[in-house]
Parts: sequence; C-alpha cells; structure tokens
Amino acid sequence: MGNKPIQELHINYFKFFADNEPIKIEGKHLLLYGENGSGKSSIYWALYTLLEAVYKSDEEQNKYFENTNDNSLLNLHAAKHTDSFVEMTLSGGKKYRIAHNNFSIKNNFRDLADSSARGSDFINYRFMLRLSDVRHSNEIDLFSLFVKEVFPYVKTSNLIPLIHTQNKSSNDFNEIWEDLEQGTVDLSKITSEDDKNRLKKEYADNLRAFVNEISRITQRVNVDGNQLLQNDLGYTQIHFELKCIQKFRVYQGSGQLSGRESDEPIGVPQIKLSIPKYFTWDNAVKKPHTFLNEAKTTSIGLAIRLALLGIRLDYVDGVDFQVLVLDDLLISLDMENRDVVLELLLNKYAQKFQLIILTHDAQFAQLVQHKIKTKGQSREWINYEMYEDTTSTIIKPYITQYKRYIERARVHYFKLDYEAAGNYLRKETERFCRDFLPRRRQLGKDFEEKDLNGLIISCIEYAKQNKLTEELFKALDQHRKFIFNVLSHDSYDVPRFRTELKKAFQTFEELDKINFRTILEAESILTFEMHDGTNLWKAQITIYEPLVLIKEKNKESFLGKVFVNYQLFKDGTKHQKICHDYINIKDFYEKWWNNSDQAKNNDFWQEIIISSTGEKLGTLRTF
Repeated sequence: MGNKPIQELHINYFKFFADNEPIKIEGKHLLLYGENGSGKSSIYWALYTLLEAVYKSDEEQNKYFENTNDNSLLNLHAAKHTDSFVEMTLSGGKKYRIAHNNFSIKNNFRDLADSSARGSDFINYRFMLRLSDVRHSNEIDLFSLFVKEVFPYVKTSNLIPLIHTQNKSSNDFNEIWEDLEQGTVDLSKITSEDDKNRLKKEYADNLRAFVNEISRITQRVNVDGNQLLQNDLGYTQIHFELKCIQKFRVYQGSGQLSGRESDEPIGVPQIKLSIPKYFTWDNAVKKPHTFLNEAKTTSIGLAIRLALLGIRLDYVDGVDFQVLVLDDLLISLDMENRDVVLELLLNKYAQKFQLIILTHDAQFAQLVQHKIKTKGQSREWINYEMYEDTTSTIIKPYITQYKRYIERARVHYFKLDYEAAGNYLRKETERFCRDFLPRRRQLGKDFEEKDLNGLIISCIEYAKQNKLTEELFKALDQHRKFIFNVLSHDSYDVPRFRTELKKAFQTFEELDKINFRTILEAESILTFEMHDGTNLWKAQITIYEPLVLIKEKNKESFLGKVFVNYQLFKDGTKHQKICHDYINIKDFYEKWWNNSDQAKNNDFWQEIIISSTGEKLGTLRTF
C-alpha cells in the first residue's frame, strides 16, 4: 500500500454531505455500499476535488465554495461558505484540507500533493461510457479524454517551444496544447510572406512534435494495456490499438476557428481506437463501439485506463499516499467478468494503492466481500453501508459499518421479529455457501446458478469429500426446510419457531469456526520431483480452480480437493499425455512418494514448489 494511507475523511456541507461525522477509514481499503441517492458519489468527488486543488488557481478553488457561483459544490443547507470543507487526515496526523480561502494544500504540501495526485486515480462508469457513447457513423476519438485525464499528470520527453511566449519551451502537455490551440500568431498583421511561411512552419513543426509525444504515450498504452487485457482480464484473442494522428481544422487569420476554407490550418489531433485483431480476424471490427458488447468494451477501457495509470506513476517521486477510487466501475459486467477484474485489483493494485470501492449494487458488494475473505484480506478492509438519513431534519447521508446477515438476524431475533430473522438467516446461508464452495460447484450442468437447495447439497458433498464434519452442513439443510421456507412460517407456533432459530444460530457459530481461504488461484502450476532408484520423475500440476486451505477447530489445516491437469516427465521427457482428475494434493504426492526411493521429504508442504515464485507450497500455509 502507498505511504501514509488515509485514516479519516471529513466531508462537511459539501455536495450531498451536511454536518456529517468524519468517515473512519483507519488506513485500510474501503468498500462502501450505498443506495442510489444516498450521496455515495459525493465521496468520489470530494476526494477528487481535494487532490485536483493542487492544480487549481485560488479563484478556481473558491468557486466550489461560493453559493453564487455556477460551479459551486456547496451543500444546499450550508448557512455560509465557511461551513463547507473537505479534509483528509493521514497517518501521523497530517491534514489535507480545502475550503473557501484555504489553499494550504498548495501552499504547504504542493510537491507531495502533486505527486500523490499523479500517483492516484479516480475511475467511474462515465469513463467507460466514453468508449461506447459514440454515434455509429463516427469513430472513437479519445483526444479530449487525454486532455482531461492524461495531460495534467505526464510530461513530454522533449521540450517544445511555445509559439505565443517568446524564448520559452515547455514539457507540460497542458501548456503546450493551450499554446497550439490558439493557432499561429495573428498573420493578418504580417505583410511579409516569408515571415508568414516561417510562422506557419514553426506552428506545423510544434504540432508535429506534440503529436509525436502523444504517439509515444499511446504506444506505451498499446503495449501495457494489451498485456493487461490478455494476461489479467482474460481476452487473449483481442488486441486494441490507440493511434494519434494529426488532423486539421480551417483557420482564419484572426486566430478564430472558421467554417470557411483557408490555407492556414489549426491542428486538432485525434486519438483513434481500433481493434486490429479480433480472434482469428484481422481488421474486421470497423466500429468497436457498435460491434463489441459491454463486457469487452469495459475491459478494453479498463486496460487503457490502468495502462495510463502506470505511465503516470513514472512521474511520481515521493508521495503521502496513493489512492485508487472506483465508483460503480463494473456495473456493465456480468458476475464472471467482475470476478476477473476483482482478482486483478486485489492481487495487483491493492499492494500499491489504498483502494476505495463504491457501489450501489448489493450483489457486487457481497462478491467483493467474498473475494476479500477467501484471500485472507479481511483485516485490510473496512466496510460501510450508506443510506439517506430519513430521521434528520435536513437531507444527508447515514453511514454505518456493514453488518453481516447473521448480525442482522440476531437483531431481529432479539426484537422478536422471527420471520425477519429467518429471512436474514436464509441470506446468511446463501452467503456462506458461496464463500465456502469453489465457483464451479455453485453452477448447475448448464452453468446456471444453483438455488439454495442446490448450494447446500453441494456443501454437503464438498464437506464429505474433504472429510469435514458433515453434520453441520446437514443441519443447514434442516434449517432450510423449517426456517427458510416462507410458506411454512404460518404453520409454526412461536415457541417452535424461536427454538429452530436458536439452533440455526448455534449452527452458524460452529461454521464460523471453520477457517478457509484461497491460497492459489486457478491456472497456478505446482511441481515436485522424486527418484524411483532408476529414473528421475517430475510431476507438473496445473490447478483449474482456486486451491483452498481449510481448518476445522482443533484439527490441522489441509488443502481442499481441486480439479487439475497434470503431466509426468521421466528423465526430462514427457512420459504421457496430460491427465485430468479431481485430486487431493497431499494424497497425490504421497502416492508417488510411496513408490519412490523415499529420499525426498514425505511432507508434501516442503517438497511441492509453486512455479511462479519458486517457493515451497508450505509458505502459503498461514493457519
């Protein structure tokens, strides 16, 4: 995680927030579920505005805190602009704050704030819409997006002279483009044709140099983005390309754009997105925004954005923090593609950035929680829920820490609202089953999602295959029949219903004592070697679902059975075709050890190697 992560965020009379208490983040990643209209996106814009203030003039910043200004971001209930502020507290107590006439972020922390802004990013669904919200007759042009999202954070590799400022060159993309946008100097006042031609050439040379610098950036995006798309997002057969080309619009001598033709052009570059490779077809996709579905478009957009973030990091030298804020980024993806993106974020970006994930999709929030838990990262996250505060005299958010379904069930149980308690217990059972079961066991023969009955049956089968206490999982099935079936509630007498609920709580108390976490993802490769006295044998095992470490109370931890492909090598030569099997890694190893010269350690944790790291499998045995 980046240096000095955010401990607290205080948003006061800014956008949807009113006199709210600070949000405690405690130096962790943040997952926040917020209903539509609860003010969730105000957190996104508060953080964004705070960091962007380092690039704003005093006048521009004050506009956000003035009721009379069209750009005002004041809450409607703010009595005066001095009530409104955004403040971030970092570990160590340093505070970043913006408010009316408070420019301390620039005056006191300019260099670190600038680097923190360059090393952070804010991505929401609007960015993805830029790739698809284009008329069919048009091509995708990302130049305006680069002006806003790229130029402030990167530099040119070569200085480019400024036309309108004598004896000055710059490596600031924004400054160079603002200079080029003005066109050449006013040629109408120049009588010498030689001078006119010289000025035209200077302008054309600068524009060409500027386009070359953008091309350098897009070439990097093409390399890094396609690697992300193919290696991390799973689209191995799709290749995109960004290309910056120099286009011209007509120019009138006064410096204004004009519809009339003239011999003097103003250069307006374009950054075009194309798909030169789509599976087996070359250059078959003429209009990516009308051909690709939302999942593919979103994945390409995310690959581009994360590649650009990688380029921005080249310009970071010392930071207070690095935050990656995602606001309803994945709403256009199905659950499978969301899972892939979460794997990328949790495996790669959570190590460098403080992640802030905002969503209005409760199902997606549950998926994030499931991924966090199975990766053993729960202590690194703080979870909140956000609603509109209907008890307040003024409209504002109500934020509370996320409560598991089991905790909500207990609240209703103590309130004697037994049907609500039973309903939350049903939800808790579904959550547990989806956390506990490998993904492929949650699907039916036609890859449809199993219902609760199917999930519980799969849990019982999985527990039996892994020699877990089956009775606990069978108890879930009994609870399903007597508590979770809403049609049976009317036939309950209250004492029986209460007794059944109590038993269900006891079942979950015991289930909570089972520790399980994913230690290796699908596609990971394991190897081990042993000698039979004559030949050297090597086994190469590719796992095709997450490898899970499981531990019951008072028992040793073990690896759950997993579906694999494996291949054997005899003295360095392939011995047989690839075999497919559903195996216990420990049993598989011991079978081969028993038929070897037993010179190797009989403890598979110490002899099986993780190919990607070269480490022993035992290094992942955390409990």
